[in-house]
Amino acid sequence: MWTDALIALAFGAFTIFVALPIAAVVLLTLLDICFRQDIGFSRLVWMPIVLFVPVGGLLMYWLLRPKDFDPLTEVREASTYAPSLRYAATYRRPVLTPVPAATPVAPAAPSVETEAPERKAA
Repeated sequence: MWTDALIALAFGAFTIFVALPIAAVVLLTLLDICFRQDIGFSRLVWMPIVLFVPVGGLLMYWLLRPKDFDPLTEVREASTYAPSLRYAATYRRPVLTPVPAATPVAPAAPSVETEAPERKAA
């Protein structure tokens, strides 16, 4: 009777104080490996080591990882992505102007074409 309660208490304590912290550190280590930009293709080596050799892989990764990279404070290079402005002139939004509350509302003006004109096939 007491032995069952003692076994359940030991299992709960092991789960809370050993298994969950190790699982959390493994998850944080995998996230660190995935989101680091300075390690390149060596992440393909580190991920299996951390997954299949849990405690030893964690210790090796955290002791051997470069310390000079901090993704939160490092300034990144300017993006090389530039949006295309080819279709910017073909789409026009109607201009909205603020009207004071005391001014009576004028009747609606004819609608402006807001879609790109259709092109004829050659």
